[in-house]
Amino acid sequence: MSNAGDYPILKVNGYSVERLQTAMALSDGFPAKGYAIDKELNRIVLFQYDHDSCVAFPAPLEADQCAKLVFAWLEGATYPSQPDHDGDNEKGWLCHTEAWGHVEPFGYTAFLAVEPHWIQHGK
Repeated sequence: MSNAGDYPILKVNGYSVERLQTAMALSDGFPAKGYAIDKELNRIVLFQYDHDSCVAFPAPLEADQCAKLVFAWLEGATYPSQPDHDGDNEKGWLCHTEAWGHVEPFGYTAFLAVEPHWIQHGK
């Protein structure tokens, strides 16, 4: 039985691999079986179950291992235009689930998505 109930919600941003490891550890989907790069929405998606779009890991990976892999992907990812505000921006990430703790269009097979996200620092 899941500790998050039937409708887990996760939405965390940050810029370090350590914070990404902590955020991912909150998810009930691990160990992850594989991933997909969703080019249309510019994100990496983690899978708990098989799916046609899933690229399988050689072995299931836990949250801390996935965070390192995702962080390496982020280093080469394309970021959207920087927000215009009175302050500075830093490359970061947004780690999240969608409806019912799934990631669409992959349904229940995918449990977590991470996308490039600007972290804003006000003055």
